[in-house]
Amino acid sequence: MAIIAFSLSGIEVGGHITQDTVWSPENNPYVITSFLYVDLGVTLTILPGTEVRCVGADKINIDNFRWNSGGTIQPLSKMIIVNGVINAVGTEDMPITFDRAQDNENYKWGGVYIYPGARISCFEYCEFRNVFFCDYVPGEWSLAAVVFENGMIKIRNCTFENNRYAIGSSSLCSDVVIYKCNFISGNDTYPPPFGLTGFFGIGAASEPVPEEFYFLTIANCNFTGSGVFATIGDHTYALFINNYVHEYTARSDIDDMVRSESGSVSSYGNTSINGSKGWGCSSATATDSVFARRNILIKPENVNPGNSPLILGSDGFGTNYVSDNYL
Repeated sequence: MAIIAFSLSGIEVGGHITQDTVWSPENNPYVITSFLYVDLGVTLTILPGTEVRCVGADKINIDNFRWNSGGTIQPLSKMIIVNGVINAVGTEDMPITFDRAQDNENYKWGGVYIYPGARISCFEYCEFRNVFFCDYVPGEWSLAAVVFENGMIKIRNCTFENNRYAIGSSSLCSDVVIYKCNFISGNDTYPPPFGLTGFFGIGAASEPVPEEFYFLTIANCNFTGSGVFATIGDHTYALFINNYVHEYTARSDIDDMVRSESGSVSSYGNTSINGSKGWGCSSATATDSVFARRNILIKPENVNPGNSPLILGSDGFGTNYVSDNYL
């Protein structure tokens, strides 16, 4: 049963939501003070303009984000764990906010983790800020603002700002479109082993090999900041379409779009201005057919491109089409 406490500063919530529930802006903010579970078969509906604030902890000590005392005491930082469904649909004028409860800039919370087997959740016109990582169970990490291990999700018109990672899944089991979102990576640093910030870490499970590969489409999104741009996992066709990247800088010694041995990457109509995020295509196997077309890569005249090059790349073992790009 969910713990619900009313106060002058909003509603404190935690525990298990065991029946369909609606959160509305009249009760803002909803402050998550202990792990919040959306139980199997239950839908949590969050209305436009609702503020969700989650108790966080100091990012300098990763033990603040791990279960303690043999897995009997929750991390100091809290999170949302979904076995059922979250439908968080805001509007352009009234977005839904997910953020930490404290004002301290070193404090982070644990994000949203969606369990395997859960039905599809929907996030539209939502804002996710200041997420690090967290143990969703003792010893198992949730590593992004939204982790959908059920392999399917709907994300539209959302903003991800100052998170260690924005969206992640290692269990893709359907085609996924991430559309018209804003991704802003801060300059935060994290203690080992969490060295780099990033945007995407998405792919299908490596074993068993699925009967079909799935399309991950990132379209009409805006990116700024620095970090690892995207890690594309197994059995996944990644399509980057009509995205805009401004002043993005990779913070890794390896290529900023990492692919597996069983996935591919294509790009069409994307624009990069300054920074070091180029575009291209990669084909993991001889049967892959990929493309890099109509991408625009621009360096201002007063910037030495040799210091931070924008690269149009093409590699792999299949058939690669590269044409009509503007540099």
